[in-house]
Amino acid sequence: MKQNLRWIIYISIGLAFGVADYYIETATRQFLTYPLLMFIGLIWIIPSALVALYEIRKSNSRKRAIIASTLVWVVGVTVYYIFYSLMLALDDRVTTYPWSDNLLDIAFWGITAIVGGIVVGFLTTTFYRMLSKNKQ
Repeated sequence: MKQNLRWIIYISIGLAFGVADYYIETATRQFLTYPLLMFIGLIWIIPSALVALYEIRKSNSRKRAIIASTLVWVVGVTVYYIFYSLMLALDDRVTTYPWSDNLLDIAFWGITAIVGGIVVGFLTTTFYRMLSKNKQ
């Protein structure tokens, strides 16, 4: 049961981060320059790495940590674009919106999230194992 609860928590982290990122970008959009935008994009690494670290400590499985890291990132990206679409649908100032563009964004950033989650999960578990060996 505890194991299943962890995965529900990982999905919840992705959900919360997807919505939070929408508000972070909305609040900072007027101040964004390209380098700052890149930095804000790197924020996506934080929940992914923390989840991978937690999972490797609990399960001692690199595979599970990578899957958890990827799951958080993919759920976050998907929720971000669904929430973004919902906000546009509720905005009276937007008269038409090409929903197919949003689907392409979900596909592109979903693939990016899969690759990013795998890389972040792998690197996090590698560093964790290296540091754990050095402690002993």
